[in-house]
Amino acid sequence: MRTEGTSDSVKNKTEPALDLVAIAYKVAIDPSRFEELLTSWDQWVGTRPSGEGEFSELLPDFLSAIDASERLSEAKQVPTALERVPSPAVLMDTSGRVLATNAAAELLLAEDVLDTDAFFAQSRRSAVGFSDSAQKLFRLGGGPSRRSFLALEIPATAAIAENYPGAHSMLLVSLMDWNEEFESELVERLALSTAEIKVARALLEGRTAQEAASDLGRSLATIRSHIKTLLIKTGARRQTELVQFLTILRQVSSVVHRAERQVVGAQGVQSTLLANRGAVLEVTDYGQGRPLLYFTTSSLPWETSAVRAAFADAGFRVIAPCRPGFGRSTREDGDASDALMQIWLDQLLDLAGDKPLIAGHREGGILAARVAAASLNAGHDIAGLALISTGAPVRDVAQLDNAPPSVRRSFLAAHFARAALKLGYSAAARLFQSGRKGQETLVRFFCHECPRDMALIEQSDYFEIVRGNLSFCFEHTYQIVRDLEKWGRDWSHDLELVGAQAPVLFVQGMKHHFLPMENVARLCEQHKTMRYVELPISGQLALYEFPKEVAEACRSFTN
Repeated sequence: MRTEGTSDSVKNKTEPALDLVAIAYKVAIDPSRFEELLTSWDQWVGTRPSGEGEFSELLPDFLSAIDASERLSEAKQVPTALERVPSPAVLMDTSGRVLATNAAAELLLAEDVLDTDAFFAQSRRSAVGFSDSAQKLFRLGGGPSRRSFLALEIPATAAIAENYPGAHSMLLVSLMDWNEEFESELVERLALSTAEIKVARALLEGRTAQEAASDLGRSLATIRSHIKTLLIKTGARRQTELVQFLTILRQVSSVVHRAERQVVGAQGVQSTLLANRGAVLEVTDYGQGRPLLYFTTSSLPWETSAVRAAFADAGFRVIAPCRPGFGRSTREDGDASDALMQIWLDQLLDLAGDKPLIAGHREGGILAARVAAASLNAGHDIAGLALISTGAPVRDVAQLDNAPPSVRRSFLAAHFARAALKLGYSAAARLFQSGRKGQETLVRFFCHECPRDMALIEQSDYFEIVRGNLSFCFEHTYQIVRDLEKWGRDWSHDLELVGAQAPVLFVQGMKHHFLPMENVARLCEQHKTMRYVELPISGQLALYEFPKEVAEACRSFTN
């Protein structure tokens, strides 16, 4: 009986390891199975309380899977006929189900965070021209994006059908919704009257002359008179050409105004290139007032113009370096944080000037603590250290026993199974780069444990913030693994060294599911120089949802 029991015990302990190895090879080939890898990892971790036990017996298999995944990622893919279509194109079957979209269509639809299947299923198709049965021009509207698109439907070519069995037709899509910027442009370019503007909008939105007359409360003769004037002013010969002209002009207007908005959001931002040892570091520098040396999550200095504006309005002069290898900064071998500390620290402190506030966001907070400690050791005076959504250090892996599954998995992997972490990020990167569906899957996966974050990403702005951050992460997967490894370990030495000589501030959501606020509160109770500010949210997107409050907390902290 004892022998049988021992056999069962060994079997129970080895099965999770075998499952983990099996799915490691599967996910190396098929990245869409990455959630299975995480589930198997959770099961394996569950057999080792607090991460106890060795991962060494699995390491060769994981290294082999990582190698296979990297070879597949590096393999050059020949673009399909659909990808070679220059216009935004959506491929559909006979029932109207979406089979595929090309990159141009994903880019166009990305602003609306659309599920294309749902969008086209719910869209109202109204013909706006072309009697030829082989080519139909449709207005698409009423989908979840609440925007309007013009779609030219043509038969799927034989070349496209080779890659997509069942392909019947292809929609070439253009944005055609109305906004005040476009209306102003029509008035300026074409000198349209108010009545003509209303008719032009009706036509662009897919309404017939009769529908426009009914909607606008005018006679059909009046509407046709306005259409005739529009034809003269635009040079179009018929109504379908007028709609095409307005559609093209709308596309150009969208691109121009988007570029203008980016310029306005970046006003006053100076980009400086520091040189040292044959390498270059890009640093953005803007605003006036007290110096703020800021380290971001991993990528470019700031994620949104709203964050920039909030800190500038709070009276900070911001000095924000790109980490080595990012932006126009020279890539260095190994860890970007190590390279920054070894090569650029003195120049950054000189650039910041007297008594800067040193701050960091998420993983950047750990780098900020390291910079602050090194600054004090070198005899520099600093105003303090501000950690935004960084959380308290993990002093003991036993702290993770009651942590959310994703936190426990990631931090234990950082401690005991770095190869599992690498393979997970590698698979996630390939899934993310597979297209819009993969991106939506991962955005939702990284937010799914927090209802507040899940609600926020339903808004296109927040979805794009998360998608943009993930895009960066998956372009630099090994750097993110290094960052997470630091985050999951005890970095309290730097923090306590700073706290002994300068004030420390934590700013984050009151229910930060990734790094609990109670750990921060407990740490601050133990150190008189440390305090925290809770923001009234339960997610990780505090900096983006409340940039003014974050900036104000830092301002008050330095007064």
